[in-house]
Amino acid sequence: MANTRVLVTGATHLWRAAHEFSAAGLEVLPAPAGVLAEREVGLQRYLPNVMALVRSYAASYELLGEPVRELLALTHLRRQ
Repeated sequence: MANTRVLVTGATHLWRAAHEFSAAGLEVLPAPAGVLAEREVGLQRYLPNVMALVRSYAASYELLGEPVRELLALTHLRRQ
C-alpha cells in the first residue's frame, strides 16, 4: 500500500475516475468530495426542482461516459 495514491474527486464520477487511474497503472484509494446527498422531505420530495435536474444530469453523464471509456480502452484510442 506504499504506492497507493489518494484520488480526491467529485463523488459523481469517482467510480469512472478510479477505473481510469487503475487502467493507467496507478493504485488509488478513492476519496469522494461533493456528495449529492441532500434530499427534500414531505411533499417537496415529489415536486420537480433544480437539484433533481442536476443529479439527473450528473447520473446521465456518467452512465454515458462509462461505455465511451470502455470503447476507448478497447480500441486503444485513449491518450497515453
